[in-house]
Amino acid sequence: MKKRIVCSSKTALTEASDEHEAVQGNQEHRSIDEEILDVSHSNETECEGVEDQASLITADAYDWTSHARPEQQEPEGDWRLWLILAGRGFGKTRTGAETVRSWVESGRYKRIGLVGATEADIRHVMVEGCSGLLSVYPLDEGPRYEPSKRRIVWPNGAVAYLVSAERYDKLRGLQFDAIWVDELAKFRYPQEAWDQVCLSLRLGQQPRVVVTTTPKPTALIKRLAEPK
Repeated sequence: MKKRIVCSSKTALTEASDEHEAVQGNQEHRSIDEEILDVSHSNETECEGVEDQASLITADAYDWTSHARPEQQEPEGDWRLWLILAGRGFGKTRTGAETVRSWVESGRYKRIGLVGATEADIRHVMVEGCSGLLSVYPLDEGPRYEPSKRRIVWPNGAVAYLVSAERYDKLRGLQFDAIWVDELAKFRYPQEAWDQVCLSLRLGQQPRVVVTTTPKPTALIKRLAEPK
């Protein structure tokens, strides 16, 4: 599996203090515009204190290519796994959401999987969160979220299916050409869920998976982070 790995710290998987140091380093280099755009940098699951998020985001804020840092932009070339290991403040959720948006808008990816630690995490962080998938579109241009069907539907026919890693068996039989996995390091059954993710990634000529996760030194994360 060809990989592209982004780490917020070279020793993120070996030193417990690295996550905190990486956050400080990232925040010191963040511009005021980035602070406004990523309103969830202090809490990716809630928008406490933000009464009107739309008022903080100008029209050009939806042009991700003009705001994303180099390490947040989708790698070029032939790859299958993009592993983003970073602490709070990096913008992992926004990067994952914008990557899915790019996949859909390219027209090359029609069946996408969104896999999170729990159903609540998927809904409140990956989909409806301050930096989630719905937030990266203007209000009148975004996809349709169908929570009862656990899916998101775009006007061009692309569909994203939401699957909790707690019920990784639900991935059996599903087929995707692209998948976004969030917080793999906190999955209750990481290896079992990852195995099903890999088996379901079998459509299209260039299937891809982006993993956005805190760099906890679990056995699976350390194995995936090994360059090959």
